[in-house]
Formats: sequence, C-alpha cells, structure tokens
Amino acid sequence: MKNLIFAASILLFASWTHAAGFDCNKASTLVEKAICSDSELSKLDDLLMISYKEALGNISDTDKLKSEQRDWLSNTRNKCQDADCLKRAYNKRISDISKIAPSSKQASNSAIKSTDSLWAGEWNRTGGSKHADAGVTITKKTSQVFEFSLDAASGANVGQIEGLASFVDNFASYKDSESGCIVEFRMKDKCIAIATEGCDSFGGSGVYFDGTYCKGKKNEKQQSFDFIRSGIFINNAQLNAFKKLVGKTYNLFEDSFQLVSKEEDMDHINATVSTGGVRGLFTINEGIIMHCPNGMLYAAVIDDDTVKYFSNDPLYSKKIPITIDKWREAFRDKKVIFSHSDS
Repeated sequence: MKNLIFAASILLFASWTHAAGFDCNKASTLVEKAICSDSELSKLDDLLMISYKEALGNISDTDKLKSEQRDWLSNTRNKCQDADCLKRAYNKRISDISKIAPSSKQASNSAIKSTDSLWAGEWNRTGGSKHADAGVTITKKTSQVFEFSLDAASGANVGQIEGLASFVDNFASYKDSESGCIVEFRMKDKCIAIATEGCDSFGGSGVYFDGTYCKGKKNEKQQSFDFIRSGIFINNAQLNAFKKLVGKTYNLFEDSFQLVSKEEDMDHINATVSTGGVRGLFTINEGIIMHCPNGMLYAAVIDDDTVKYFSNDPLYSKKIPITIDKWREAFRDKKVIFSHSDS
C-alpha cells in the first residue's frame, strides 16, 4: 500500500517541482521525483549537499567520504519506499556528516562556532504590541546555511515563512522557489533586520514580517494601545477622565482596540465617536467610545457574553445612546450591563 501511495505522490511532479540539490528537470528515478515533488525533502537534499561539500573541504581523506556517500545513496536512500523513510534517512545522514570534525582548518571551525552563537536562537521583533508581533527561530546548520521559522501575527491572523537561508557576503538570504518570496537577514547592532519582498501570500490580512528582531524571549509587557496617538482622545486630561470612568475595565478596552474608525454621532450631542476592534476578532473584541466637549463620556465594550456600558452623563445612566445601540447590531444577543467605575 505504501508503494502505491509513494508512486501516486509523484504524479504531480510534472507540474509541481521544488528546488533540490540536483537538477529536477533530469530526475529519472522514483526517489528523485519524490524529492522534487516534496518541499521538505527538497530542502533536506539541499542541506545535505551543502553539508557534504563543506565536509569534503574539512577532511584529508576525501575518497573515504565520497565512497560512504555513494554507499548511502545506493543502499539507504534509494531503498526507501515512502517519504517518511526518505526524511529519516536524510536527517540521519545530515547529522552524521555534521559530526565529521575537520582535521585541518581549525580557524574555520572556530569561525563557524562563533557564527552559531551569533545567529542561532529565538529573536523577537521590537516595538511589538498585544495585537501585532513577530518572532524568528534560527537553527544553525552549517557555516553557509541556517534553518529558520519566521512567525508573525496581526490580531487573529497569522503568517509563517520557513526554510533554509544562505549566507551571501555579510547577510543571509532565502528565496521560495514557488512564490518568489525573498527574505533577507542582516545583523545590525546585535539584532537582526529582516526585510521581505513578495511574501504577502504567507500571512493573513495585516500580517507583516519586516522589522528589527532582537535575541531573547518575547517581552510579555508589550506596548499597549495608545488612545491619544490613535486620535480617540486629544490629551491626557480626556484619557484620565475615561480611565476614572471605566476603572479596571480600562484593560479590556485596551485589548479591544487595534483597528480604529470614526463614526457618526447619531444622537446629535456633539460627540466624537470612535469604534475599535481586533483584526479577525470583530464581535468578540470590540469597543466604542464617545466623548463630548463638555466632558460627557459614553463607552461600551464586549466582555464575553455581555456588553459593559459606562457613562458619566446622568441622562444616560440607565439607557444607552442611539449611536451605541446601532454599534451593537451584530451582537444584540449579548446582554448590556450598565456599569459604574469598578476601580
């Protein structure tokens, strides 16, 4: 049965091929075609080729290594009957070759170790917020190549780019053979500047990968939503009055504002109306804030199965403005809780 699956897996070979350590246009055996039709196997083949060439340059008895490689191809790789077997064989061979200690070029070996500690590890994008952050994990493979997984999020939308990046002069570069997506990694002031081109298809709406990434675990105290910079309030006096009104629920408002829009004052009370939500989580994380020149405030935010409502206007202490009632059209099943400051 596995043989049938293995054979069927290469039927797409003619229309879908990935880069590999050999010319896929000249692939003739079932194993070679399987490698060219599987992106993970292709990357493993690339990595083995790089590791093998590097090992040849680091040892004196190259004939022995060449003989061992031919034996591995004939008696291990080419005996595989499915993709899982191939992946195990490649990973084992790459591991074995990586353990070959150079009998010469000790300076080169030291440089490799130095590069390992410089690039390998977890890196997180600076300036991240609760709703938009990114990180990259780098695993050093050889002195010319490293494996990376670049992950980013915007609200509920996520994206990922992963592969093998090759060093070119003083930076590393990756290009996806199918989409043409390019990722460049440049070390700058002990951080990595990542720039991408043509990689939009790797992430959901609003997700981006560019930025400066510094080593270390993610900072849990990420930048909070700025109600003044976003234009919801114009000064600290307005913001502090709002904080006093909503008390501890202020954090919930922060968590519910990522994308902001201005709306019509349907109550005609000279209010500035701002609504907010989290990308991909509208009707789950949403809020609305109305403020008037005379200091009156009206605000509501979704809290699980309810909507918490606040106002310092006595006329609206037990009823909600038309504007807020219109805002909650998409989730009228959520009960409105008339709240007082719970500071």
